[in-house]
Amino acid sequence: MFKFLFKPSKLLLTKTDRNINQCVQKNFLWNQAINLNKNYADSGEEEKVLRKKTPKICKITLIHPNKTLSVTTLEEAEKLANRRNFQLVFVAESSKSGRKVYQLKDSLMLDEPVNNLEKIVEIEQKLKAFKLFTIKHSITNHDLDIKIKNINKILKKNFKAKVFFNHPNGPSEETLNYIKKKIEGVISEMREKKGTTILIFLPALNDKNMSSDDSNNNVFQKQKHQ
Repeated sequence: MFKFLFKPSKLLLTKTDRNINQCVQKNFLWNQAINLNKNYADSGEEEKVLRKKTPKICKITLIHPNKTLSVTTLEEAEKLANRRNFQLVFVAESSKSGRKVYQLKDSLMLDEPVNNLEKIVEIEQKLKAFKLFTIKHSITNHDLDIKIKNINKILKKNFKAKVFFNHPNGPSEETLNYIKKKIEGVISEMREKKGTTILIFLPALNDKNMSSDDSNNNVFQKQKHQ
């Protein structure tokens, strides 16, 4: 008799424990889901706040002393002017690009008018992305000429060229001067960084877009990497 009563009681306890465990699991999963949704909502609100606080960076079109163009921020243009002892002069507001146009001038250029402004902005809009090229210090003359030929091809298609001239044992002035002379573009920037000379070439202005007397000799002063 006792043996018969014990078995149902044991079964009842086992079933009750199982129900309790299931309830605990359901409550745990329900709380986890609520916390997950809450954290997701909080992160979404924080992201919205961050987006609202992030100021919009306005770009300008900058005309450099050698008539090359770049798109940068007003803050960076002011730093560049101070670093190179130029005056940053507001020229006009372009109706085509929507960006304000500024020019870097020295004391002798302050009274000079800006000619062909709309043409300058039009050329700037046609400039395409950068193409990267690496020239090693051990390159042969034949391979160097082929590399320069390829660079000139993309410059004629209005791409900008960024050339990395590697020289771990010091720059070869002869090779560097040859590169600067043979590439048919305007050097807008040149600097050294850890055994590499970095040159940025922009398409040269010619009779097809606007007249210019500038050449590759009109380059910015060489910047040393700090």
